[in-house]
Amino acid sequence: LVCAEIDDDAGTGSVTLAQLMGLPVVERVIQEVKRITPVLPIVFARAKTDIALGGHRIPEGWLVCLGLHAHHMLEETYREPTRFDQGRFKDTRAEHELHEHAFAPQGPGELATSHKCAGLEYSTLIMKLFTVLLLRGHRWELPQQDLALDMSKIPPEPRDGLKAHVVAS
Repeated sequence: LVCAEIDDDAGTGSVTLAQLMGLPVVERVIQEVKRITPVLPIVFARAKTDIALGGHRIPEGWLVCLGLHAHHMLEETYREPTRFDQGRFKDTRAEHELHEHAFAPQGPGELATSHKCAGLEYSTLIMKLFTVLLLRGHRWELPQQDLALDMSKIPPEPRDGLKAHVVAS
């Protein structure tokens, strides 16, 4: 699906912003990559006010953290969360919209009032451009390897690295 969309909408020549904005399959794949592999597996902040959560009280000023990777693996939000599935971001499913913070790969909340990364849209565009340029001009395959994430690295990466055979076509 990704290669067909790229061939149809951005197959040759310079890649424009309009082309990048018009690649819904590529966008969903990137969202799924960000869901499974957030740049930081955990984010920290200070409680702005007292918080009641799960029968516990978190006082204002306490350091709180959100495990972004663990958050994106909750079965109550994402069906089969460990499976790569770009379809979960389609309008017909929209698992990422089940609640306000369901999808928070670069931090939760609104950009102006929370800890969401200011580079959210920029990083998505760069990932789209990289995907278009890699896939439209190359053939590639992934040899057998351990793709399980090493969460001790920032950003998390596959345990064997990411080995690929890439050849210009």
